[in-house]
Amino acid sequence: MSGASRAGIVIAALAGGVVGGLVSHMMLCPASRVGATPLTLLDVDRLRLRGADGTTVAELAAPGKGGAVLNLLSAQGDLRLQLGSYDGSVVASEKGLPLLGFSDNSHRLRLLLRVAGRNESPVLVFKDTRGADRMVVGLALADGSEEPFIATFDRDGKKHLLTGQY
Repeated sequence: MSGASRAGIVIAALAGGVVGGLVSHMMLCPASRVGATPLTLLDVDRLRLRGADGTTVAELAAPGKGGAVLNLLSAQGDLRLQLGSYDGSVVASEKGLPLLGFSDNSHRLRLLLRVAGRNESPVLVFKDTRGADRMVVGLALADGSEEPFIATFDRDGKKHLLTGQY
């Protein structure tokens, strides 16, 4: 076989490999085509992550009328950390606003970092073991100045402002 024949075979083999690769890519990966929608690999409303012992340690869910939540659980399956967005079922204007909640060993929400109010202001809420707000720190919820506030609540629920308006 001459050198030119060998070169032709090598070029034909390379060209065939490239064309074959392109064709198989287009057939097996339709999302890469122009105007195609992405390929859906997983479509569920709840996804659970289990540890080696089978215990659920995390859960990603899309409950209710919107919003999403990522729950991180203890080894016993108790909620510890919740990261998500409000679905607007309690207060419509909260829909889509983020939250980060921390729970104690007795399953009680103890600390909440959220965005709230007309200003969509950052707010940090400290809760007692009864679930009552005991201290709230943030920026003004409705006042355009967005001045910071610190409010505490005594055992009877009476508010005491240390600074700002809440």
